[in-house]
Amino acid sequence: MYNGTGRSDLAESNEYGQESLIKATKQVLDKIDVANSTVTKITPRERENTRRWNSIALREAIINAFVHNDYTREIPPKFEIFSDRIEITSAGGLPEGLSKAECHGFWKLFI
Repeated sequence: MYNGTGRSDLAESNEYGQESLIKATKQVLDKIDVANSTVTKITPRERENTRRWNSIALREAIINAFVHNDYTREIPPKFEIFSDRIEITSAGGLPEGLSKAECHGFWKLFI
């Protein structure tokens, strides 16, 4: 977690590499859920509460980063929280031998 929008002011760093993938995934989900603060806007009619990021989309992105990571490179997924965004980096890639166009066509079958 960084203070601000750049990588120069690191506020907190957590490592989950010595645990099972299931436990690490759960810990990252829990940590980011805490960071996903609620913003409240008080209007003349009602109080509007919204989360910083869409919880369902964020959960899916985190799980995908773990599931699709290429662990043969020995690089774990990285989750970085900034004041204005969250960045998720995974060492995954396209299946060997398939182009981006071929993969896109494959996924269209499931949509």
